[in-house]
Amino acid sequence: MKKKVVILFLFLLSSALIVFAATSQNSPTACNGQWGSCTNAFVNDANRATFTATNSLNGSGRWNNYGFSITNSSKIDSVKVRADFFASNVRGFINVRVSGDGGVTYGPSHVVGGNTAEQTFNIDVTNDLSWTPQKLNNTNFLVNVTCFKKPTSGSNPVCRLDWVPVNVTYTPFDFSLSVSPNSATIAQARSTLTAVNVNLLGGTSQSVALSATNCPSGALCYFTPSSGSPVYTSNFTVLTYSTTPVGEYVINITGSGDGKVRSTLFSLNVTDSQPVASASANPSSGVGPLTVNFTGTVIGGDTPLTYAWNFTDGGNTSQQNPQHTFNSGTYNVSFTTKDFDGDNSTTYVLVTVE
Repeated sequence: MKKKVVILFLFLLSSALIVFAATSQNSPTACNGQWGSCTNAFVNDANRATFTATNSLNGSGRWNNYGFSITNSSKIDSVKVRADFFASNVRGFINVRVSGDGGVTYGPSHVVGGNTAEQTFNIDVTNDLSWTPQKLNNTNFLVNVTCFKKPTSGSNPVCRLDWVPVNVTYTPFDFSLSVSPNSATIAQARSTLTAVNVNLLGGTSQSVALSATNCPSGALCYFTPSSGSPVYTSNFTVLTYSTTPVGEYVINITGSGDGKVRSTLFSLNVTDSQPVASASANPSSGVGPLTVNFTGTVIGGDTPLTYAWNFTDGGNTSQQNPQHTFNSGTYNVSFTTKDFDGDNSTTYVLVTVE
């Protein structure tokens, strides 16, 4: 049973990262040229656009205004022209070409026909041009269909074109975010850095801007760089201060680009270890001049630590375990330690000299 649950989880996880291609089949809404009643090829019905080819006369028609609305960031995967065609005799053929610049230039020829009963010809023009969404818009995209006779002997064929829709498959732009590592533990007044990976899942790469919410109070969160086109990596830094509250934070990292928003999480634990100082003197009493060895001990605190001894006779030192000579008197010697983020602890040891 556990094995099935794990497999299902992995399947759902992987499925969430899949970008599915979209398919749009559209029919023309405008045409012109030498074919009679070219509008009859707008829909699949009993009406036909027609042209009679002769030994010396071919007929060309251009169908356009297919109404494709594909975002500029999409990647065009395939373009296919469907031609429902037949002729009055087997000498009728058509030459199908496409244009992505309003008819200024065309792709290669695709010749089909020689049939007297209506037949569907699916013509793959994917590799005819370097397709972009702009080349498929109403202004630029044209399907040119020319009726011709082959061979030239025999009766002239009447070409009949019933329907000439176009099928476009495309992958919209999408991206994913991940962080590595996805968690960190740091003391107050320290910083941590993690890598934010912005990966391209589909379409044509677009700029993705990064932002973060739920940054700890009194801390600074920033990206380097803060935007880019996938695939790219950004360094995410969290800089805390001594005033940043201790606690666990879940920072939401968001990427926004081309109308899409994707998020991932980074877990941060901010800690603060308080130092506790203790001191000892050996000997702690005697006849002066008396040389005393001091030992300073610290438990906890965020390293590095600093030390300060005040011997109360005008002498002091920053050594952790110093030695000092006293004349007669009573001295309440203090030992203070201070950690990296400013926490401190002070303790005292009494030295008596006769």
